[in-house]
Amino acid sequence: DWQQPGGYSTIIGPVFCMTKRWAALPDYPEVDCSVTYTFYRHTPYMMLESSMDVVKDLDVEALRNGEIVVNQEVVDEFAWVRPDGDIDTVVIKDLPRHPTRALDISAWTRWWAFFNRETPCALAAINLELTGIRRGHGPLQWEPYIYLHWGPWYYCARPLVYTFATPNPQRVMRVGAGSTFYERMAVYPCRLGQTDEDRFDPVEFASDRLFNPLVRTATVLDIDERVPEEWVPPILVSEFEEMED
Repeated sequence: DWQQPGGYSTIIGPVFCMTKRWAALPDYPEVDCSVTYTFYRHTPYMMLESSMDVVKDLDVEALRNGEIVVNQEVVDEFAWVRPDGDIDTVVIKDLPRHPTRALDISAWTRWWAFFNRETPCALAAINLELTGIRRGHGPLQWEPYIYLHWGPWYYCARPLVYTFATPNPQRVMRVGAGSTFYERMAVYPCRLGQTDEDRFDPVEFASDRLFNPLVRTATVLDIDERVPEEWVPPILVSEFEEMED
């Protein structure tokens, strides 16, 4: 929905396709926002990075990110992995309906997913990084949960500031200038396993890869083969030779 932002760029090549938007938000010039979507070749998930910089004090009812909205006709259940590694699932319409929050889970949940076991398919969100700071004041505190709502849609989001969950009678909260929120996540549409034992294996496998990426380390002598060896100074002993002089 962010049409014609102030900044826009696209890179398309054989390894990845990336599109980035950045600017002050149209209706909220106090907030500079950036969002980047990256699609890697032969990779089933899309990488999303976003940041919000509050450049002027702003009174808000809610500040949210990391959200996904899906059609009720596509999925009917919700799953998430607990800190101990167990996976919980619920039928969404068995939970309270909007405006009541249907479900709260930890803001640091490794992944969550909308899914349909009949198809079987899922749309998963793998949460890789989340941080908030206020320059000159250290880390920010934000709402410690991700919430699920359902009404005419199914909707999951991470609130950063959320006055609706408090007894605040004014329904606004001040976010100070210099506040910055950043997140990185993978959005993963996938086929699921057929049984309870392997149903979420594709999401777990993708999550493990993203949280524990392969790192290639090599040590090489940084010398161009075309340079005669006598031109290379004896670095390891030069300091000691100077001391002898």
